Amino acid sequence: MKETTERFELPQSEIESLARCLLPDILLFFESEEGQKEFEAWKESKDTRYKTKPTLTKEQILFWVERFRKLNIKHLDHRRRLIDSFVNAIYLYDDKMILTFNFKDGTQTIPFEEIEKSEIGSDINSVGAPAQLTGNP
Repeated sequence: MKETTERFELPQSEIESLARCLLPDILLFFESEEGQKEFEAWKESKDTRYKTKPTLTKEQILFWVERFRKLNIKHLDHRRRLIDSFVNAIYLYDDKMILTFNFKDGTQTIPFEEIEKSEIGSDINSVGAPAQLTGNP
């Protein structure tokens, strides 16, 4: 059987005419006790569908996490993949930096003073290389 790809479009006046014919029956059903029950059941199913979190097996989680073992942080695209996976956003302010991560309770505020005192270091207050030496050394 050949599937048709043609679209059949009704003129706007026909659509409005159909809507005028069907609207009284739709409203009558919606205002009925049966219609209210169906509407409430629909709302409840919609709410629970979006409130339930997907459940993952231990194997699925391990598979996802173990993919990161193969990454080489010396490659720029691998570093980007790590950041894209775990960091949601970084907000920079005059006195602090806020990192939001892609996991539960994933927000951390880091004052710049803490970064400057950190042993892992940061060149946040380093001065760049000199523009150019003038004269003979």
